[in-house]
Amino acid sequence: FRPYANIQATGNAIKEMGARFSCKVFDAASDIGICDIIEALGTSDRYLSDGVHLNEAGKVKYTKWLTNKILQTYNG
Repeated sequence: FRPYANIQATGNAIKEMGARFSCKVFDAASDIGICDIIEALGTSDRYLSDGVHLNEAGKVKYTKWLTNKILQTYNG
């Protein structure tokens, strides 16, 4: 599995680029509740099929989360 520090560093770089170019960035890694670290430990296969890629339940959760974020951001 990917070390959390690497994920966090990548996310921070994406946020910086978004801010630099005035692009909205949604931080799914910290907001959505799908944790690859927990899934990689074998305690759950709820949302990830292989510890990295979303399974059907993960896709549904991600889609609902992203839809809500977009609506909250652009509908007030």
